[in-house]
Amino acid sequence: MKRSFWLIALVGCASPVVQPSPNPPPPWGVPISGGTMLVTRDGTRAIVADPDRDRVMIVTLDSRENITNIPLEAGSEPGRIVEDGAGRAHIALRGTNTLLTIDTTSGEVRSRRYACNEPRGLAWDSATDLVHVACTSGELVSLPAGDGDAVRTLVLDRDLRDVIVRGSQLVVTRFRTASCSRSTRRAPSCRA
Repeated sequence: MKRSFWLIALVGCASPVVQPSPNPPPPWGVPISGGTMLVTRDGTRAIVADPDRDRVMIVTLDSRENITNIPLEAGSEPGRIVEDGAGRAHIALRGTNTLLTIDTTSGEVRSRRYACNEPRGLAWDSATDLVHVACTSGELVSLPAGDGDAVRTLVLDRDLRDVIVRGSQLVVTRFRTASCSRSTRRAPSCRA
């Protein structure tokens, strides 16, 4: 029994060490994330964020035609999308730290505004006409839906993921800790 064990051990030790390939495979692209497609409230168009190709597309659902292709600068990484009451789509550009606003009917870019480092979650608040942006860096930024700079920035804990408007409260979630915080729209703090 001991002989066969030593023989197996010696044979196992004699196998060559496999080195990693000097030619690694091409990158896979950006991580998959949710919220990168939105059907407009009237049900006629779909807005699609394509982070792998740095573009946003508007598709007419009746004819399934791509009516607008909005190319973005390399590394923009478009992500979450939200529609406001005026039919504008707001898209978080994670790679450029901006909020892109487009007209969903014409496909015209209305604005591109600085939001924060690594914008993730978006929510439109119909009572205030603000777009709230949850950022991985810990900020909760509120911007006017029409245009303009941030009207409020709250600094919370890092790793914010989503923001949800729930009645008079904003609910902010975190990814790694699976927790959430709540605030009223006017409160200076988002701690529950």
